[in-house]
Amino acid sequence: MATASSHLLQVLSIRRVHNALPTSSETHAYKPASIPCTAALPGRRQWLFLLTATTTLKALELPSRAEDIPLFGLRKKLKKVEEEAEEIIKEGIVAAEKGIITAERGIETAEKEIETTEKEIETAELDEFGVEGIPHLLSWIEMAVRRQCRTKTSKTVPA
Repeated sequence: MATASSHLLQVLSIRRVHNALPTSSETHAYKPASIPCTAALPGRRQWLFLLTATTTLKALELPSRAEDIPLFGLRKKLKKVEEEAEEIIKEGIVAAEKGIITAERGIETAEKEIETTEKEIETAELDEFGVEGIPHLLSWIEMAVRRQCRTKTSKTVPA
């Protein structure tokens, strides 16, 4: 930035010296070979470049306040949306953890029911069915336990 502004000052000072009115002593004095006007002074393109460069450099110095402008206040809105998304994710994680705990409780109760059914099988009177009816009794109890487990898991797991 310093080079652009110093170059601009240089150009303006050269132009001021070049356009100054000659004094009476300078009119008759011998003049050495003068610098061509096109080399000392910038042309239209150079002026345009200098003007745009200085405004750009000046704009870079100013702090950006885009958040304060309602039209460009996207950063604030983005921050709010990100915070809301984080809250939603946290709530989802808590709900998922509660669901896992509920499912674990359902599994534990199903296991307890299976254990009690097995105990009932062991204590069942074998006299009713006789020794040959034990495999039939075990298959019937196994089917009952499977049905009970299906109904318990379908109640605990939301669809």
